[in-house]
Amino acid sequence: MKRIAAYLTLIMLGIIGLAPFLYLALLSTKRRIEILSQVPPNLSFSWATISKTYTEVLYSQGMLDFTVNSVVVVGAATLLALIIGTPAAYAFSRMKVPGEQNLANTILSMRFMPPLAVAMTVAPACDANCTA
Repeated sequence: MKRIAAYLTLIMLGIIGLAPFLYLALLSTKRRIEILSQVPPNLSFSWATISKTYTEVLYSQGMLDFTVNSVVVVGAATLLALIIGTPAAYAFSRMKVPGEQNLANTILSMRFMPPLAVAMTVAPACDANCTA
């Protein structure tokens, strides 16, 4: 009985987590005037409107090119990280590396605080003290 309750809870949490994304996908099939004129918007949709809207966004506004560029950059960055990270991880796990504990702690601390968070706090100080 506990197992059924656990599965039902997980299913409900999944539905609650996916609901906003499904609602946004449904709203993306409507024109702006349809969204604003009827609150909440009805759940029906027209394939002609969907086709027209997505064709305009993807081809007329150039969103398809932007998406392709993003996929290429993300793919290249992921591939580079795998090429560099896999041998490094193997070396850390199988071999004795000088300063291994310090390097592992440095990598772990970078996971706790992303470099962007550090850069955002250092940049104002640099702007105030650095002259170009």
